[in-house]
Amino acid sequence: MVNFGMPRLGYQDCADLFDQHVGKSSAFRVVHYRDIVPHYPLRDLEYHHVGTELWEPQEQFNGPLKQCDGSGEDEQCSDSVPVWRWNPHDH
Repeated sequence: MVNFGMPRLGYQDCADLFDQHVGKSSAFRVVHYRDIVPHYPLRDLEYHHVGTELWEPQEQFNGPLKQCDGSGEDEQCSDSVPVWRWNPHDH
């Protein structure tokens, strides 16, 4: 499964169940630069991502992708972008 700009799926139990049945190595989320959508619902509400993030950390499209750690919430990838830099135009 490959998804582009996916929001968080659900609580940790839901994300774990998805990863268990689909597998983190077969589910990828491509996130462009400062895309706002993958940051919702907020982590503060205990929502989590599924699969492995492939982050495009540059403004131009078709740049190199960084494969993140597979936790769904890698703070070295799109979660490293501060809230005031999130941008709906990057979706």
